[in-house]
Amino acid sequence: MAGATNRYKDAADEYVSLSQVSVKQDDDDCVPMRPPRSLPNGRGSTGSLPPRVSSESQRLSSKHSSSSSNSSNGEAVEDLTFEEFLKRQGVTKATIQLLEEEEIADKVTLGALSEDDINGLGLKVGQKAILRSLTTKAKSRLPDARNSVIPPPIREVNGTGEVDLQCYCLEKDGKGKVVAEITTKHTNEINPIKTRILILVDTSGSMGIKTGRRRRYSKLYRIKGFAKNMVTSLDDGDFAGLVTFGENADVLLPMTEITHESRDRLKSKLDTLDKSFLSTKTNLSAGLSKALEVFRDASSGKRDLLHYRNAIIVFSDGEVNAGTQEPSKLVHEVREKIRQLSFGLDESLNQWASISTVVLGKSASEIMFCLSKFCSSDAFYTIDMDVDNSNTETDLFLPVLMRKAAVAWNVSVYIESVNGAVLINEDCSQDNKVRTHGQSSRGPKTAKAYFYYDIPAASTRHIGIGVDLEEAFEEEVLKVKVEYSGFSGERKTIIRTITKSDILTEGRVQGGKAITEHYKNDARMLSEEVLGKAAKAALDGNSGGSADAMREGQSELQKLMNRYGDMADKQETAQTEIFDYAKSLMSNFECLLQKVNTPKDEDTDEQIEAESSWLKIKAVSSAISREAPGLAETVSDSNILCPLPDVRKVSSTPMRTEMEKVYKEKGIRESLFFDFDGAIDELKKSIKKDED
Repeated sequence: MAGATNRYKDAADEYVSLSQVSVKQDDDDCVPMRPPRSLPNGRGSTGSLPPRVSSESQRLSSKHSSSSSNSSNGEAVEDLTFEEFLKRQGVTKATIQLLEEEEIADKVTLGALSEDDINGLGLKVGQKAILRSLTTKAKSRLPDARNSVIPPPIREVNGTGEVDLQCYCLEKDGKGKVVAEITTKHTNEINPIKTRILILVDTSGSMGIKTGRRRRYSKLYRIKGFAKNMVTSLDDGDFAGLVTFGENADVLLPMTEITHESRDRLKSKLDTLDKSFLSTKTNLSAGLSKALEVFRDASSGKRDLLHYRNAIIVFSDGEVNAGTQEPSKLVHEVREKIRQLSFGLDESLNQWASISTVVLGKSASEIMFCLSKFCSSDAFYTIDMDVDNSNTETDLFLPVLMRKAAVAWNVSVYIESVNGAVLINEDCSQDNKVRTHGQSSRGPKTAKAYFYYDIPAASTRHIGIGVDLEEAFEEEVLKVKVEYSGFSGERKTIIRTITKSDILTEGRVQGGKAITEHYKNDARMLSEEVLGKAAKAALDGNSGGSADAMREGQSELQKLMNRYGDMADKQETAQTEIFDYAKSLMSNFECLLQKVNTPKDEDTDEQIEAESSWLKIKAVSSAISREAPGLAETVSDSNILCPLPDVRKVSSTPMRTEMEKVYKEKGIRESLFFDFDGAIDELKKSIKKDED
């Protein structure tokens, strides 16, 4: 058990240290989420846990267990927490920690474990026997629990839905490499979906400090301005709410529908957010819990969770000093509460709310970074409030824009090697990865799972896959499945099958496009690894070590560019695209080197500078690796590395107005949103007027 337990302990330590996820990390080092239902007809497919049962079934479990007592002292079992119950049964602390990492947090989920799931935990014989016994008892007491939630029907829409899937194959060094491109590029007109957005605002004392060179406005004042602007910009039928958190969490604005009549009333309510709210504590966990309760109180069932795009945007200076302060523990608590409030939605849908985070200031916040990484598909947002910027409210609108522009959400990607082929972990993408259940912690890996909370219109996301073909005994070696919810709320799926022939010959057929996409994927993974090391060194106060890591990374990126450039010989378009991408990465590395190498005088607070460097490096790294836009000046050449959605038309006038501001701030031409239909109507009117 020691080996397996240490793996999970290492994963927990990884959350705390928050060094950027390395491309050499094990695939279990991430917050777990069960994959979509298994691919059809795939040999060697791995098992997955049955869907989590509804809260009603959990209450049934609790009610049933209350009739039994602990034989040693007569204490009712229902008075014990799940952890205490396990300890009474002889389950060790290390095993309990492992179960927690696997999100096995109640008897109903325990009863859903299969023999393969138990074997996959890597436990010693004694602990495995105890767990097997407890699982058998849980199954016998709740025979129908696992079937209490019926998964929604899924329709296969290969190439005809909001999302399309392309796979680019290459053979390299005798092994297969595939880049799965998940794209909504063909959906470049936005008819904004209905959203429910809750702003969660830190009201600790530091938020009341005035910022900027002139010290005119506090962080709290700026956030109030953004909130009022958001109420103006949301469409009729959207909902908005606001919760504050300091020592306690308070609801300033319950989830309220946006209408012509309610806008002024809501803004008047927001005006009451002032320094009287300030507190000496920052209890983020209380704020998140209260925010989710606001969604619960505004929801009557599953339809409300699926009909709206639900989002929380957290604004804080990051100095959490009360409540749950360990990043991994808070992420687990939040995701579990989201699941508990899902009205029994199945595993593909029960993460119904995303949580974006914006750090205001210079304080390193591992807990805000962790929330962003594991509870959203956005970049990690930071903004230095000491820098005078008249466009702060426009910058802060980006996470709202990303929700309103979404055309697919709850996007699950399941990748399975079959027929003896084996996935190569170090060649597989690490970001947006979630844990697959049912695989042994030892031995070859045959499945990977990834999850996106949402994908906006006119955008692309990429997943790199490495596969060892040496033991493959059939032509079919890889299956890729994308499952998502579209505008109608219907679950849709796309499936692609990859063969050995595809890998060995398709790269030549696809030509420069395959080479370009593989270069970009490798460059993103390398940048993520390098910047992770640089961020850790910077936070440790080792600016020299941080700079050395980035210079070494630049050298490796140069070699990577040369290697792929040679592969694209005589394909001028591909070579140009590879060069431009490499140049943009190098430019960002140079900016970060300047940041960590800034000369310091005797008045410089070295700790603040170290934390500020960490924030900047993390923000740049997350935007590049996630292909998700950062705030205005986070990433240079963002139109190449992490572009805004390439939208051509927005049907909502208020949303189009705000989007134009964001795009203009990014230096993107305003004609992007040119209203061709409106222009034609005006032209027709003008012609008719002339004729008359």
